[in-house]
Amino acid sequence: MAATLPITLALASCGGGSSCGAETQSFGITFANSAYSLKVGQAATVNSSITPESCRSSMTVRTLNGSLPNGMEFKDGNLVGTPTLAGRFVFQAYISAVDGYQSILTFTAPRSAQITITVAP
Repeated sequence: MAATLPITLALASCGGGSSCGAETQSFGITFANSAYSLKVGQAATVNSSITPESCRSSMTVRTLNGSLPNGMEFKDGNLVGTPTLAGRFVFQAYISAVDGYQSILTFTAPRSAQITITVAP
């Protein structure tokens, strides 16, 4: 089952903090599954789909609740790295900025959409 986390960003300020007016745009990040299994010490990539895809490299993706596995980070919307610690990591991902615009988060989907990553020794 996919973990889809569509949100609407109210673009509240430009990268420098100056006001850009009240522009609202919808973006989404989707992971093919809601659960993944990784191994400690083995490089991994958990790919996502982003709407619109053209914004992928200019987006900042963060966790809302929970935490990523140690050694993993978001890069261009994908979760990449080498897990360094075994455990179960549950989190929600969200897009927090696009092209230097900071966002005021307004979720258009339930906040309960979560991703679970289990890292085995």
